[in-house]
Amino acid sequence: IREDRVEEAHCKTFSWILDNDDLQANDCRVKFCRWLRSHNPNENFFWIMGKPGAGKSTLMKFLANNARIPELLSDWVGDGKLLICKHYFWKSENSPLQKSLIGLLRSILLQILREYPEMIDHAFPSHEKDCMIGGDAFEFSRTSLVQALERVLQDIQSIRLRLCIFIDGLDECDSLDAHPDSVMKEWKLIRFLKIFEDNPFVKVCVSSRPWQPFECTLGERPELLIRIHELTQGDIATYVLETFSSNVMFQRLAEEDDTYHGLINEIVEASQGVFLWVRIVCQTLLEGITNADRICDLQRELRRLPDELNKLYDHILESINPSHYEISARVLLVLSRNLELGHMPL
Repeated sequence: IREDRVEEAHCKTFSWILDNDDLQANDCRVKFCRWLRSHNPNENFFWIMGKPGAGKSTLMKFLANNARIPELLSDWVGDGKLLICKHYFWKSENSPLQKSLIGLLRSILLQILREYPEMIDHAFPSHEKDCMIGGDAFEFSRTSLVQALERVLQDIQSIRLRLCIFIDGLDECDSLDAHPDSVMKEWKLIRFLKIFEDNPFVKVCVSSRPWQPFECTLGERPELLIRIHELTQGDIATYVLETFSSNVMFQRLAEEDDTYHGLINEIVEASQGVFLWVRIVCQTLLEGITNADRICDLQRELRRLPDELNKLYDHILESINPSHYEISARVLLVLSRNLELGHMPL
């Protein structure tokens, strides 16, 4: 499943979003905890927005599985019951459900009804259950799944249930159909999400890239929004420092020349909050250290690398020696094929 492919948060990163006792009340990083505790039914949604590669999925996985979340939700839950659900959109050609709204509906319904099977009778009419147990393959339509979720959302009050739902990668969703207009798809997805709107028993945390349709709706409440790429400089500094400090050759060079420590600061400043860019750059520079590059060579390479992720990918491909084109193409083909079959993460 998609969650298994999402990187675990690096040690000591992302703790700022939950451990914020030392922050000022108006610091943007306290927004999330304030939202978790809120009883305001007009604050159903919280949006974690970030550039590609900024670590949105990693943060969502960190939050959805963090033991502190139920504690922070306890004021809102009161003497009721809490269920945390999660779904990760992913544009996988091998698994259309992972990028579809139907996949989201099935995932959320499964997680709820598996814990509270007493709601199944109301969620699905008897003729649909007859089809399910009749032995023949049965595919629920999008309409029937939406109706089932609406019934479940009506029922949760009677059983004193509170739902906190984490939905990662809204921009990865192909939405309701194969509409050629991607903007139209996003508006349709947003219209669907209104199913949770103003429900005092549901909180929904979503993540996506900063795309216009999401900006126009989810971005209307700045107090319910975090721009992750603006807040992770400390996390990136921690990651870069620990990555380079664990390299014996770098440690030796840094002891002889303080300029090497300045390289770490340059990486952090150039990152623009994009974790994936940092990982690629760290690997590139560590390879340079292994090849006995001087500090001036490393600085020159760092400044030569594009600061945008897609341009960095292009730079890497363009840097391949022509004599290695064929083997590189074969390796990329094998990797892409294995990813389609779900055999290995990238």
